[in-house]
Formats: sequence, structure tokens, C-alpha cells
Amino acid sequence: MKTKTGYDYTNSYWNDKGEYKEKSKQLRTLYDYTNSYWNDKGEYKEKSKQLRTLVPEIGESQNPKIELYRVFQNVYYDLYNNGLCNKENYKEEIKNVIEFYFNDLKLSSDLKNKKYLTSVKNLKEDYEAFENVADVIINFVYNDKEIQKMLVSKNEIPLTVKYLQENFDSVYKSEEYIRSLQKEYPKLAKPILKNRNNTSKELFEHAKLLEEYENAKPTYDKETKNVKEHNDSLWDIFYEYIREKSGLNSIVPEKYRSKVFYLAYERGHSYGYCEVYNELLRLVEIFQ
Repeated sequence: MKTKTGYDYTNSYWNDKGEYKEKSKQLRTLYDYTNSYWNDKGEYKEKSKQLRTLVPEIGESQNPKIELYRVFQNVYYDLYNNGLCNKENYKEEIKNVIEFYFNDLKLSSDLKNKKYLTSVKNLKEDYEAFENVADVIINFVYNDKEIQKMLVSKNEIPLTVKYLQENFDSVYKSEEYIRSLQKEYPKLAKPILKNRNNTSKELFEHAKLLEEYENAKPTYDKETKNVKEHNDSLWDIFYEYIREKSGLNSIVPEKYRSKVFYLAYERGHSYGYCEVYNELLRLVEIFQ
């Protein structure tokens, strides 16, 4: 029934007034969704929240694994919200993304019964299947190395030495990655008078620009400080990474480590941080 303000949902299921609401309640009791993602209690709900930050607001994702997560989330929502009333809209999408990763999902899962994946692919109204497959898909997507890099870039997961060790096979690639995470410093130029002899109009205009500059300066200083702290923290992690990788922390006696690192830095940093690492390797070798 239409009203002046749109649809009158007074007697709708949404308002707990649908004609067969009691039957609907009975059907829901067949599955205990207390610990479901729908109830914000899924086992990997924090991972899922992080993945959501990578899903585009509109349209498909260019990353195939994020697209798998996006499509599954849409269908999962439709299951709990509408009982899969819109499944015709998702049939092709869910079939394509699940089939594309079907074998990988089976390998990555510890599901005892693979019928769960088949139930989801065929869009059967099976709450247990959707919850189990949700666990599998969230872990499968979240543990992908490219996805991990994207999450670090968005500050969804912290950057650590261990992360660099596990995800990059060379110091050069690690350095490139650190540089990609750096933030640019804000820009604010102080206005200057170009000529010694200025008209009153020019002086007035300069005074206005100077006032704008002074007003913007506190924000600029704060942003500059934040960027510096952010970038410095990235390089601190990288330095610790090359200390570990070069053997400085495990081979060189503790009392010499800071001096050895300082010497390597002085010799190599003007040629790039990879050269600092190479210098460290040379110096560490002395202690072997």
C-alpha cells in the first residue's frame, strides 16, 4: 500500500506484523544465529570489519578476492534480511565468484562437509552453510598477501618487522613498500614582497595574505608534525627489519650494535637504504 510518504509498512514483516509472522519466527528458530555475523558475533568479525574498508562504496571491486567477499556479503545480508528473496539478482555473481575460487576455498577450509559451499553457490536458504562459508571466505580473503598489504596501507592492521619478513623476499621490495606508505608533507608558503617599493594597495594585499598564512600556520605545523611522526615510525620499523635480516641483532654483541649500525648508515644512506643493509652485511661479517 502506497502513502503520500512512500510505502506504508505498518503491517509488514519488517514491522513484525506480516501475515505469516508466527510461521516466520518458527522458521528462524530452526537455526540458532546467536553467534552469527548477522548478530555481530561471528568468529572472524574483526577481520570482516577490516575487509569492509576495502570494499568500494559503489560497484564492483577491481580486486577479485575483495569482489568475492563483497558478493558473498551482499547475499549473506539478503539471506537474513529477506530470506534470499533477491537471489535471482545474485545468481550469476555468486556462481561466478564461488566457482572461480571453488577449489581454493575447499583447500583453505576445514569444513568437514563440502556441501556447505555447494549450498551457498546454489543459493539455498541454509543458515548453517552461510555461517560456515562466511568463516572460510573471510579467512581466505584476509590471509591473502596482497590484501594484507592493502590493509596495512589503510592502517587497518599494524606494520611490524614480522610483517615485512613474511611478505617481502628482498630489502629492496621492503624499502619500496615503506616508501609507498609514506605521507606527503603539507605545503604552506610564506608570502613575500617581491619589490622594495610597493604601493599601498600591494602592501594591503600582502597584509591579507600574511594574515591568512598566520591563521593557517598552526594547522600546518600540527599536520607536519603528524606526518613526520608517521614517516619516522615507518623507517624505525624498516631499520629494525634490516638489523634483524643482516644478523646485527643476533651476531654482533649488544654493546657494539648501535655503533655498527651508525657506521653502516653513514657509509650507505646517501646511496639508498638498501646500501645501508649491504654495509651492515659487510660489517656483521667481521664478527662471524
